[in-house]
Amino acid sequence: MVRRLVPLVLILSITELAAAQEPLASAPASAPAAPAADVTATAPAPAGPHGTGLVVDLSVGALVPTSKYDTGFLGGLRLGYRLPWLAQRLGVAVGLAYLRTGRTVSGTDPRVPDGTWSADVPTDQLVIDLEIFWRFFDASHRLVPYVGAGPALFLLRDTPKTYGAENTEDSTQVGFVVQGGADYRLGPGAVFGEVRAQYAGVNRTVPGDHNLGGIGLQVGYRVFF
Repeated sequence: MVRRLVPLVLILSITELAAAQEPLASAPASAPAAPAADVTATAPAPAGPHGTGLVVDLSVGALVPTSKYDTGFLGGLRLGYRLPWLAQRLGVAVGLAYLRTGRTVSGTDPRVPDGTWSADVPTDQLVIDLEIFWRFFDASHRLVPYVGAGPALFLLRDTPKTYGAENTEDSTQVGFVVQGGADYRLGPGAVFGEVRAQYAGVNRTVPGDHNLGGIGLQVGYRVFF
């Protein structure tokens, strides 16, 4: 009888032990921790090499006329926009230049003493040009050469002075302007030097047939916005 009970007790003990361990075996594994949320803020896209692309520059210099005018003082103001293509190397600009020059004219007239006359003819030129320009390098370069050209409107005023009398003659002519130079980044903008060529034909009473051509040198400072 005892021999029969011993195997039965062993079987019941093994069964109870297996039943006690079954819930632990069937419990689901712990879920993996959720990845931390990415809280890094996305940086805004940077603006162009020089922000909005606007360019303003001031310049001073001198212009040597190709006609009989005297060498004169030249001052300029230019407002430009660098187009948002080709790394902002292509652009358009409106230029305003002032030139003070003049010449002395003479002639013959039997109505005046000695039959000859002469007159000093100061001339003020206000030149408005519409220019397309090209910069050979992008804004990552410190030294950038450039060229530009376009049509120009010449507003002229002659004030001839003869025998103490002063007269005034105004006229408007159409011509063109070509410019080329280089700027060097310095401070918030760039210093620049450039060569300016201009031309317009003209026929006025004083000082007669001539042209408004000339070659000028200018230096100035350019600011990018």
